[in-house]
Amino acid sequence: MMEGTLTVGAVIFDGDKVLLVKHKEGAAHITGTYGFPAGRVNDGEEIRDTLIREVKEETGFYVQPIRLINKVWFAEINRKSGKKEYFGLILYLCRIVSGELSEGDETKPEWVEISKLDELNFVEPHTKDVILRIYNSEL
Repeated sequence: MMEGTLTVGAVIFDGDKVLLVKHKEGAAHITGTYGFPAGRVNDGEEIRDTLIREVKEETGFYVQPIRLINKVWFAEINRKSGKKEYFGLILYLCRIVSGELSEGDETKPEWVEISKLDELNFVEPHTKDVILRIYNSEL
C-alpha cells in the first residue's frame, strides 16, 4: 500500500455556487489551482476538529458538517516541487455557521458558479465531477 497524507475537506454550496480555494504562491500545491477547503489531519487530532480548523484557516468561515460524502477519496497530486504526493481526502458536505470570507496564508477562497467549473484548473482532476455529483445529489 502507498504511503500518503490523510486530509479532510468541505463541500459548501450557496445556491448555484460552490466555495473553493485558489492556491497562492505560498502553497505547496501548484499556484493558481483550485480545490476544496481542506488540510492535513494532525497526529491525535479528531477528523471533525481538523475539518473545522482547516476550513476556518482557508476561508474565514466556521462550518458544521452536515453529511459525510465519502470515507476516503485517494488521489495522486502533482506538487509545486515537481514531485507527486499521495493523498487521502475525507469529504463532508458542510454549512457555514459564522465568520467572514477571508484569505489564508496559502489560499484565497472564492465562490464559483457551478456553470464556470470548466474554466478552472483543479489540484485533482476528479474535483469537478465530485462537485457536480454532490450538487446533483448523486453522492
